[in-house]
Amino acid sequence: MKHAWVEDVDDPPSADGAPPSSEPVMVLEPNDDVRTSLVSVLAGLGWGATAASSVDLAAAILQRRPPPVVLADWTALGTAGLRRLAGIAPSTEWVVLAADGDVAQARDALLAGARAFFPRPIRDWERLLGLLAASLDAHRRMASPGPRPGALGPGLYRSAAMTAVAGAVARVAPTPAPVLITGETGSGKELVAAAIHETSGRRGAFVAINCSALPAHLVESELFGHVKGAFTGAVESRAGLVEAAAGGSLFLDEIGDLPIDLQARLLRLLENQTYRRVGDRGPERTMDARVIAATHVDLPAAVKAGRFREDLFYRLGVFGIEVPPLRARVEDIELLALAFVAHWRDIDGHRVTSVAPEVIGRLERWLWPGNVRELRNAMRQACFAVGDAGELGLAHLPLPIQTEAPAAAEAVTATAVPTGTYAAARAKVVADFTASYLRQALDEAGGDVAVAARASGLLRTNFWRLMRQFGVSRE
Repeated sequence: MKHAWVEDVDDPPSADGAPPSSEPVMVLEPNDDVRTSLVSVLAGLGWGATAASSVDLAAAILQRRPPPVVLADWTALGTAGLRRLAGIAPSTEWVVLAADGDVAQARDALLAGARAFFPRPIRDWERLLGLLAASLDAHRRMASPGPRPGALGPGLYRSAAMTAVAGAVARVAPTPAPVLITGETGSGKELVAAAIHETSGRRGAFVAINCSALPAHLVESELFGHVKGAFTGAVESRAGLVEAAAGGSLFLDEIGDLPIDLQARLLRLLENQTYRRVGDRGPERTMDARVIAATHVDLPAAVKAGRFREDLFYRLGVFGIEVPPLRARVEDIELLALAFVAHWRDIDGHRVTSVAPEVIGRLERWLWPGNVRELRNAMRQACFAVGDAGELGLAHLPLPIQTEAPAAAEAVTATAVPTGTYAAARAKVVADFTASYLRQALDEAGGDVAVAARASGLLRTNFWRLMRQFGVSRE
Protein backbone atom coordinates (compact mmCIF):
# COMPACT_ATOMS: atom_id res chain seq x y z
CA MET A 1 0.00 0.00 0.00
CA LYS A 2 1.27 3.46 -0.87
CA HIS A 3 1.72 5.79 2.04
CA ALA A 4 1.39 9.57 1.75
CA TRP A 5 4.68 9.95 3.56
CA VAL A 6 6.52 8.20 0.69
CA GLU A 7 4.43 9.46 -2.22
CA ASP A 8 6.02 8.55 -5.56
CA VAL A 9 6.52 10.82 -8.52
CA ASP A 10 4.27 10.07 -11.51
CA ASP A 11 7.10 8.31 -13.33
CA PRO A 12 9.38 6.68 -10.75
CA PRO A 13 12.98 5.94 -11.83
CA SER A 14 13.85 2.50 -13.09
CA ALA A 15 16.39 0.25 -11.50
CA ASP A 16 18.64 0.82 -14.50
CA GLY A 17 18.80 4.50 -13.71
CA ALA A 18 19.83 4.05 -10.10
CA PRO A 19 23.34 3.17 -8.94
CA PRO A 20 22.48 0.00 -6.96
CA SER A 21 24.49 -0.99 -3.94
CA SER A 22 25.33 -4.58 -3.11
CA GLU A 23 25.80 -3.32 0.45
CA PRO A 24 22.42 -2.58 2.05
CA VAL A 25 21.06 0.80 3.03
CA MET A 26 19.47 0.70 6.47
CA VAL A 27 16.06 2.36 6.84
CA LEU A 28 15.31 3.66 10.35
CA GLU A 29 11.58 4.41 10.59
CA PRO A 30 9.14 3.65 13.45
CA ASN A 31 5.97 3.50 11.32
CA ASP A 32 5.46 -0.04 9.98
CA ASP A 33 3.70 1.01 6.75
CA VAL A 34 6.23 3.71 5.95
CA ARG A 35 9.17 1.43 6.70
CA THR A 36 7.77 -1.33 4.49
CA SER A 37 7.10 1.12 1.65
CA LEU A 38 10.61 2.58 1.78
CA VAL A 39 12.29 -0.84 1.79
CA SER A 40 10.05 -2.05 -1.03
CA VAL A 41 10.70 0.96 -3.26
CA LEU A 42 14.46 0.87 -2.65
CA ALA A 43 14.58 -2.88 -3.36
CA GLY A 44 12.60 -2.36 -6.57
CA LEU A 45 15.18 0.20 -7.69
CA GLY A 46 18.10 -2.15 -7.14
CA TRP A 47 19.16 -1.08 -3.66
CA GLY A 48 19.55 -3.63 -0.90
CA ALA A 49 17.85 -2.51 2.30
CA THR A 50 17.61 -3.56 5.92
CA ALA A 51 15.19 -1.98 8.37
CA ALA A 52 14.97 -0.92 12.01
CA SER A 53 12.03 0.53 13.89
CA SER A 54 13.96 2.18 16.74
CA VAL A 55 17.35 3.55 17.70
CA ASP A 56 18.00 0.53 19.95
CA LEU A 57 17.32 -1.94 17.11
CA ALA A 58 19.44 0.17 14.77
CA ALA A 59 22.27 0.02 17.33
CA ALA A 60 22.09 -3.78 17.37
CA ILE A 61 22.34 -3.90 13.56
CA LEU A 62 25.22 -1.41 13.50
CA GLN A 63 27.15 -3.41 16.07
CA ARG A 64 26.89 -6.57 13.95
CA ARG A 65 27.55 -5.17 10.49
CA PRO A 66 27.39 -1.40 9.93
CA PRO A 67 25.78 -0.47 6.59
CA PRO A 68 27.47 2.23 4.52
CA VAL A 69 24.38 4.48 4.51
CA VAL A 70 21.36 4.96 6.80
CA LEU A 71 18.13 6.65 5.67
CA ALA A 72 16.51 7.78 8.91
CA ASP A 73 13.39 9.57 10.12
CA TRP A 74 14.66 12.51 12.18
CA THR A 75 11.80 12.39 14.68
CA ALA A 76 12.77 8.81 15.54
CA LEU A 77 16.50 9.52 15.48
CA GLY A 78 17.12 12.97 16.96
CA THR A 79 20.44 14.51 17.90
CA ALA A 80 21.09 12.11 20.79
CA GLY A 81 20.23 9.07 18.68
CA LEU A 82 22.46 10.12 15.80
CA ARG A 83 25.41 10.76 18.08
CA ARG A 84 24.91 7.43 19.83
CA LEU A 85 24.70 5.47 16.58
CA ALA A 86 27.54 7.40 14.94
CA GLY A 87 29.70 6.39 17.89
CA ILE A 88 28.99 2.73 17.10
CA ALA A 89 29.53 3.11 13.34
CA PRO A 90 31.63 6.24 12.72
CA SER A 91 32.11 5.54 8.99
CA THR A 92 28.37 5.19 8.23
CA GLU A 93 26.81 8.10 6.31
CA TRP A 94 23.42 9.50 7.36
CA VAL A 95 20.63 10.87 5.16
CA VAL A 96 17.83 12.32 7.30
CA LEU A 97 14.14 12.56 6.37
CA ALA A 98 12.16 15.36 8.03
CA ALA A 99 9.21 17.65 7.42
CA ASP A 100 9.43 19.79 4.30
CA GLY A 101 10.26 23.38 5.23
CA ASP A 102 11.33 22.60 8.80
CA VAL A 103 14.56 24.61 8.88
CA ALA A 104 15.21 23.84 12.56
CA GLN A 105 15.16 20.08 11.95
CA ALA A 106 17.46 20.43 8.94
CA ARG A 107 19.91 22.54 10.95
CA ASP A 108 19.90 20.16 13.91
CA ALA A 109 20.43 17.13 11.67
CA LEU A 110 23.36 18.66 9.81
CA LEU A 111 25.00 19.97 12.99
CA ALA A 112 24.66 16.51 14.55
CA GLY A 113 26.63 15.00 11.67
CA ALA A 114 24.12 13.99 8.98
CA ARG A 115 25.45 14.16 5.43
CA ALA A 116 22.18 15.38 3.93
CA PHE A 117 18.63 16.40 4.78
CA PHE A 118 15.70 15.36 2.55
CA PRO A 119 12.11 16.63 2.85
CA ARG A 120 9.11 14.40 3.33
CA PRO A 121 6.79 13.29 1.84
CA ILE A 122 9.21 11.88 -0.73
CA ARG A 123 8.21 12.95 -4.22
CA ASP A 124 11.55 13.38 -6.02
CA TRP A 125 13.00 9.87 -5.96
CA GLU A 126 15.70 10.73 -8.50
CA ARG A 127 17.10 13.33 -6.13
CA LEU A 128 16.90 11.02 -3.11
CA LEU A 129 18.67 8.24 -5.00
CA GLY A 130 21.33 10.76 -6.02
CA LEU A 131 21.88 11.63 -2.36
CA LEU A 132 22.13 7.97 -1.42
CA ALA A 133 24.62 7.38 -4.25
CA ALA A 134 26.70 10.39 -3.18
CA SER A 135 26.64 9.17 0.43
CA LEU A 136 27.74 5.71 -0.66
CA ASP A 137 30.62 7.23 -2.65
CA ALA A 138 31.61 9.31 0.38
CA HIS A 139 31.58 6.19 2.56
CA ARG A 140 33.84 4.37 0.10
CA ARG A 141 36.24 7.31 -0.04
CA MET A 142 36.37 7.44 3.74
CA ALA A 143 37.03 3.70 3.86
CA SER A 144 39.83 3.99 1.27
CA PRO A 145 43.46 4.54 2.26
CA GLY A 146 43.31 8.19 1.16
CA PRO A 147 43.58 11.02 3.71
CA ARG A 148 40.55 12.52 5.47
CA PRO A 149 40.22 16.05 6.84
CA GLY A 150 41.74 16.20 10.29
CA ALA A 151 42.81 12.55 10.25
CA LEU A 152 46.35 11.17 10.17
CA GLY A 153 46.58 10.67 6.40
CA PRO A 154 50.08 11.49 5.09
CA GLY A 155 48.63 14.21 2.85
CA LEU A 156 47.28 16.15 5.83
CA TYR A 157 50.38 16.86 7.89
CA ARG A 158 54.03 17.59 7.29
CA SER A 159 55.10 18.85 10.71
CA ALA A 160 57.58 16.94 12.81
CA ALA A 161 55.13 17.04 15.72
CA MET A 162 52.36 15.20 13.84
CA THR A 163 54.86 12.82 12.24
CA ALA A 164 55.82 11.82 15.77
CA VAL A 165 52.14 11.33 16.69
CA ALA A 166 51.58 9.14 13.62
CA GLY A 167 54.63 7.08 14.56
CA ALA A 168 53.29 6.58 18.08
CA VAL A 169 49.92 5.46 16.69
CA ALA A 170 51.63 2.92 14.44
CA ARG A 171 53.62 1.50 17.37
CA VAL A 172 50.77 1.12 19.84
CA ALA A 173 47.86 0.18 17.52
CA PRO A 174 48.66 -3.57 17.17
CA THR A 175 48.96 -4.01 20.95
CA PRO A 176 46.14 -4.38 23.52
CA ALA A 177 47.65 -1.70 25.78
CA PRO A 178 45.40 1.11 27.02
CA VAL A 179 46.30 4.52 25.59
CA LEU A 180 46.00 7.98 27.16
CA ILE A 181 45.78 10.84 24.66
CA THR A 182 46.32 14.37 25.97
CA GLY A 183 46.00 17.73 24.29
CA GLU A 184 43.99 20.91 24.14
CA THR A 185 40.29 20.96 23.29
CA GLY A 186 39.78 20.69 19.53
CA SER A 187 43.31 19.49 18.77
CA GLY A 188 42.15 16.17 17.31
CA LYS A 189 42.38 13.68 20.17
CA GLU A 190 39.36 11.68 18.97
CA LEU A 191 40.84 11.46 15.47
CA VAL A 192 44.02 10.02 16.95
CA ALA A 193 41.93 7.53 18.93
CA ALA A 194 40.04 6.54 15.78
CA ALA A 195 43.34 6.12 13.92
CA ILE A 196 44.55 3.74 16.64
CA HIS A 197 41.36 1.70 16.28
CA GLU A 198 41.40 1.68 12.48
CA THR A 199 44.99 0.41 12.30
CA SER A 200 44.67 -2.04 15.20
CA GLY A 201 43.11 -4.88 13.24
CA ARG A 202 40.23 -5.09 15.70
CA ARG A 203 36.98 -5.89 13.88
CA GLY A 204 34.50 -4.52 16.39
CA ALA A 205 33.12 -0.98 16.59
CA PHE A 206 34.81 2.21 17.73
CA VAL A 207 32.48 3.31 20.53
CA ALA A 208 32.91 6.76 22.09
CA ILE A 209 31.50 8.37 25.22
CA ASN A 210 32.15 11.92 26.40
CA CYS A 211 32.47 11.65 30.18
CA SER A 212 31.75 15.37 30.63
CA ALA A 213 28.65 15.47 28.43
CA LEU A 214 26.43 13.24 30.58
CA PRO A 215 25.08 13.77 34.11
CA ALA A 216 27.14 11.83 36.63
CA HIS A 217 24.26 9.46 37.47
CA LEU A 218 23.95 8.42 33.81
CA VAL A 219 27.62 7.78 33.04
CA GLU A 220 27.68 4.47 34.93
CA SER A 221 24.57 3.17 33.14
CA GLU A 222 25.88 4.31 29.74
CA LEU A 223 29.20 2.56 30.32
CA PHE A 224 28.11 -0.70 31.95
CA GLY A 225 24.42 -0.96 31.03
CA HIS A 226 21.65 -1.76 33.50
CA VAL A 227 19.04 -4.36 34.30
CA LYS A 228 15.32 -3.75 34.41
CA GLY A 229 14.29 -2.03 37.63
CA ALA A 230 17.84 -0.98 38.54
CA PHE A 231 16.65 2.60 39.04
CA THR A 232 13.63 4.79 38.37
CA GLY A 233 12.96 4.78 34.65
CA ALA A 234 14.84 1.54 33.94
CA VAL A 235 11.82 -0.14 32.34
CA GLU A 236 13.94 -2.66 30.45
CA SER A 237 17.44 -4.11 30.56
CA ARG A 238 19.96 -2.41 28.30
CA ALA A 239 23.51 -3.15 27.27
CA GLY A 240 26.16 -0.50 27.92
CA LEU A 241 28.92 0.86 25.75
CA VAL A 242 31.44 -1.63 27.12
CA GLU A 243 29.35 -4.40 25.53
CA ALA A 244 28.79 -2.37 22.35
CA ALA A 245 32.56 -2.10 21.96
CA ALA A 246 33.09 -5.90 22.11
CA GLY A 247 35.86 -6.82 19.70
CA GLY A 248 36.59 -3.15 19.09
CA SER A 249 37.68 -0.06 20.99
CA LEU A 250 36.06 1.93 23.81
CA PHE A 251 37.00 5.62 23.66
CA LEU A 252 36.54 7.53 26.93
CA ASP A 253 36.74 11.20 25.97
CA GLU A 254 37.35 13.81 28.69
CA ILE A 255 38.30 11.10 31.18
CA GLY A 256 39.53 13.82 33.53
CA ASP A 257 35.89 14.76 34.19
CA LEU A 258 34.84 11.24 35.24
CA PRO A 259 33.31 11.32 38.77
CA ILE A 260 35.72 10.05 41.39
CA ASP A 261 33.39 7.22 42.49
CA LEU A 262 33.23 5.84 38.95
CA GLN A 263 37.00 5.97 38.63
CA ALA A 264 37.21 2.99 41.01
CA ARG A 265 34.87 0.93 38.78
CA LEU A 266 36.85 1.87 35.69
CA LEU A 267 40.09 0.87 37.41
CA ARG A 268 38.58 -2.52 38.28
CA LEU A 269 37.43 -2.92 34.67
CA LEU A 270 40.95 -2.23 33.37
CA GLU A 271 42.65 -4.49 35.90
CA ASN A 272 40.28 -7.47 35.85
CA GLN A 273 38.59 -7.01 32.46
CA THR A 274 35.26 -7.74 34.17
CA TYR A 275 32.16 -5.70 35.07
CA ARG A 276 28.48 -5.90 36.00
CA ARG A 277 25.51 -4.01 34.65
CA VAL A 278 23.99 -1.55 37.11
CA GLY A 279 21.64 -3.51 39.42
CA ASP A 280 22.86 -6.91 38.20
CA ARG A 281 23.56 -9.46 40.95
CA GLY A 282 24.56 -12.24 38.57
CA PRO A 283 28.04 -13.34 37.45
CA GLU A 284 30.43 -10.71 36.21
CA ARG A 285 30.75 -10.18 32.46
CA THR A 286 34.06 -10.14 30.60
CA MET A 287 35.15 -7.10 28.63
CA ASP A 288 36.54 -7.62 25.14
CA ALA A 289 37.44 -4.07 24.18
CA ARG A 290 40.58 -1.99 23.95
CA VAL A 291 40.33 1.16 26.11
CA ILE A 292 41.54 4.51 24.79
CA ALA A 293 41.12 7.61 26.96
CA ALA A 294 41.62 11.30 26.26
CA THR A 295 41.60 14.52 28.23
CA HIS A 296 42.53 18.21 28.06
CA VAL A 297 42.93 18.23 31.84
CA ASP A 298 46.37 18.24 33.50
CA LEU A 299 45.94 14.82 35.11
CA PRO A 300 49.09 14.93 37.29
CA ALA A 301 47.76 18.17 38.79
CA ALA A 302 44.32 16.59 39.19
CA VAL A 303 45.94 13.64 41.00
CA LYS A 304 47.78 16.02 43.34
CA ALA A 305 44.51 17.88 44.02
CA GLY A 306 42.68 14.62 44.80
CA ARG A 307 40.30 14.88 41.82
CA PHE A 308 41.74 11.89 39.94
CA ARG A 309 42.93 8.54 41.23
CA GLU A 310 46.67 8.08 40.99
CA ASP A 311 46.38 4.33 40.36
CA LEU A 312 43.92 4.92 37.48
CA PHE A 313 46.22 7.56 36.00
CA TYR A 314 49.12 5.11 35.88
CA ARG A 315 46.87 2.28 34.60
CA LEU A 316 45.55 4.41 31.73
CA GLY A 317 48.92 5.96 30.96
CA VAL A 318 50.71 2.77 29.98
CA PHE A 319 51.20 4.43 26.58
CA GLY A 320 50.72 8.19 26.26
CA ILE A 321 50.31 10.35 23.16
CA GLU A 322 50.27 14.15 23.33
CA VAL A 323 48.53 15.89 20.42
CA PRO A 324 50.14 19.27 19.77
CA PRO A 325 47.98 22.40 19.42
CA LEU A 326 47.52 23.71 15.89
CA ARG A 327 49.59 26.85 16.61
CA ALA A 328 52.59 24.56 17.25
CA ARG A 329 52.32 22.93 13.81
CA VAL A 330 51.77 25.83 11.46
CA GLU A 331 53.19 23.76 8.59
CA ASP A 332 50.00 21.67 8.62
CA ILE A 333 47.52 24.56 8.35
CA GLU A 334 47.57 24.91 4.54
CA LEU A 335 47.05 21.17 3.99
CA LEU A 336 44.21 21.03 6.50
CA ALA A 337 42.50 24.18 5.20
CA LEU A 338 42.47 22.92 1.60
CA ALA A 339 41.27 19.49 2.75
CA PHE A 340 38.41 21.11 4.66
CA VAL A 341 37.38 23.14 1.58
CA ALA A 342 37.14 19.87 -0.39
CA HIS A 343 35.35 18.16 2.50
CA TRP A 344 32.68 20.87 2.76
CA ARG A 345 32.29 20.89 -1.02
CA ASP A 346 31.23 17.25 -0.87
CA ILE A 347 28.79 17.87 1.98
CA ASP A 348 27.41 21.37 1.35
CA GLY A 349 27.84 21.61 -2.43
CA HIS A 350 29.57 25.01 -2.28
CA ARG A 351 31.26 26.46 -5.39
CA VAL A 352 34.71 27.37 -4.10
CA THR A 353 37.18 26.75 -6.93
CA SER A 354 40.36 28.13 -5.38
CA VAL A 355 41.80 29.69 -2.23
CA ALA A 356 43.71 32.97 -2.47
CA PRO A 357 47.35 32.75 -1.30
CA GLU A 358 46.82 35.60 1.19
CA VAL A 359 44.14 33.50 2.89
CA ILE A 360 46.69 30.78 3.68
CA GLY A 361 49.06 33.40 5.02
CA ARG A 362 46.36 34.81 7.28
CA LEU A 363 45.37 31.36 8.52
CA GLU A 364 48.98 30.58 9.35
CA ARG A 365 49.26 33.75 11.44
CA TRP A 366 46.09 33.13 13.46
CA LEU A 367 46.68 31.60 16.90
CA TRP A 368 43.78 29.09 16.69
CA PRO A 369 42.66 28.93 20.33
CA GLY A 370 40.06 26.34 19.23
CA ASN A 371 42.68 24.33 17.29
CA VAL A 372 41.72 22.06 14.37
CA ARG A 373 38.02 22.19 15.29
CA GLU A 374 38.09 25.99 14.97
CA LEU A 375 39.84 25.76 11.58
CA ARG A 376 37.29 23.21 10.39
CA ASN A 377 34.37 25.46 11.32
CA ALA A 378 36.08 28.59 10.00
CA MET A 379 36.55 27.01 6.57
CA ARG A 380 32.92 25.91 6.44
CA GLN A 381 31.77 29.44 7.32
CA ALA A 382 34.12 30.88 4.68
CA CYS A 383 32.88 28.48 2.01
CA PHE A 384 29.28 29.54 2.66
CA ALA A 385 30.32 33.21 2.42
CA VAL A 386 31.88 32.74 -1.04
CA GLY A 387 28.53 32.15 -2.77
CA ASP A 388 29.14 32.24 -6.53
CA ALA A 389 32.43 34.15 -6.28
CA GLY A 390 34.55 31.07 -6.99
CA GLU A 391 37.71 32.09 -5.15
CA LEU A 392 37.82 32.14 -1.36
CA GLY A 393 39.40 35.43 -0.30
CA LEU A 394 40.20 37.28 2.92
CA ALA A 395 36.75 38.90 2.99
CA HIS A 396 35.12 35.48 3.29
CA LEU A 397 36.97 34.48 6.48
CA PRO A 398 35.23 34.87 9.86
CA LEU A 399 35.54 38.46 11.10
CA PRO A 400 37.90 37.78 14.05
CA ILE A 401 40.39 36.14 11.65
CA GLN A 402 40.03 38.99 9.14
CA THR A 403 40.88 41.50 11.87
CA GLU A 404 43.61 39.40 13.46
CA ALA A 405 46.08 40.66 16.03
CA PRO A 406 49.73 40.79 14.88
CA ALA A 407 51.21 37.37 14.34
CA ALA A 408 53.26 35.94 17.14
CA ALA A 409 56.30 35.63 14.90
CA GLU A 410 55.97 39.32 13.97
CA ALA A 411 55.65 40.42 17.61
CA VAL A 412 59.24 39.64 18.54
CA THR A 413 62.52 40.84 17.17
CA ALA A 414 64.91 38.58 15.32
CA THR A 415 67.27 38.57 18.29
CA ALA A 416 64.47 37.26 20.52
CA VAL A 417 63.75 34.18 18.40
CA PRO A 418 64.69 31.07 20.39
CA THR A 419 66.88 28.33 19.01
CA GLY A 420 66.03 24.67 18.51
CA THR A 421 63.60 23.02 16.11
CA TYR A 422 61.20 25.21 14.17
CA ALA A 423 58.15 23.74 15.94
CA ALA A 424 59.65 24.20 19.42
CA ALA A 425 60.87 27.72 18.65
CA ARG A 426 57.52 28.78 17.22
CA ALA A 427 55.66 27.27 20.18
CA LYS A 428 57.86 29.31 22.58
CA VAL A 429 57.28 32.50 20.58
CA VAL A 430 53.53 31.87 20.47
CA ALA A 431 53.43 31.22 24.21
CA ASP A 432 55.34 34.43 25.00
CA PHE A 433 53.21 36.48 22.62
CA THR A 434 49.93 35.02 23.88
CA ALA A 435 50.76 35.73 27.53
CA SER A 436 51.79 39.31 26.67
CA TYR A 437 48.71 39.85 24.52
CA LEU A 438 46.35 38.58 27.22
CA ARG A 439 47.95 40.78 29.89
CA GLN A 440 47.72 43.83 27.67
CA ALA A 441 44.07 43.10 26.81
CA LEU A 442 43.24 42.71 30.49
CA ASP A 443 45.07 45.92 31.40
CA GLU A 444 43.14 47.86 28.76
CA ALA A 445 39.85 46.32 30.00
CA GLY A 446 40.57 47.11 33.64
CA GLY A 447 40.77 43.40 34.47
CA ASP A 448 37.30 42.64 33.08
CA VAL A 449 37.63 39.33 31.24
CA ALA A 450 34.34 39.73 29.34
CA VAL A 451 35.39 43.14 27.98
CA ALA A 452 38.90 41.90 27.12
CA ALA A 453 37.50 38.85 25.32
CA ARG A 454 35.12 40.97 23.22
CA ALA A 455 37.91 43.37 22.28
CA SER A 456 40.11 40.42 21.31
CA GLY A 457 37.44 38.78 19.15
CA LEU A 458 37.47 35.64 21.34
CA LEU A 459 34.76 33.83 23.22
CA ARG A 460 35.00 34.47 26.95
CA THR A 461 35.44 30.73 27.61
CA ASN A 462 38.37 30.61 25.17
CA PHE A 463 39.89 33.72 26.75
CA TRP A 464 39.66 32.11 30.21
CA ARG A 465 41.18 28.89 28.87
CA LEU A 466 44.12 30.77 27.36
CA MET A 467 44.61 32.61 30.66
CA ARG A 468 44.80 29.32 32.55
CA GLN A 469 47.00 27.70 29.92
CA PHE A 470 49.56 30.52 29.85
CA GLY A 471 49.44 31.41 33.55
CA VAL A 472 47.88 34.85 33.19
CA SER A 473 45.85 36.35 36.05
CA ARG A 474 43.53 39.35 36.11
CA GLU A 475 45.74 41.18 38.59
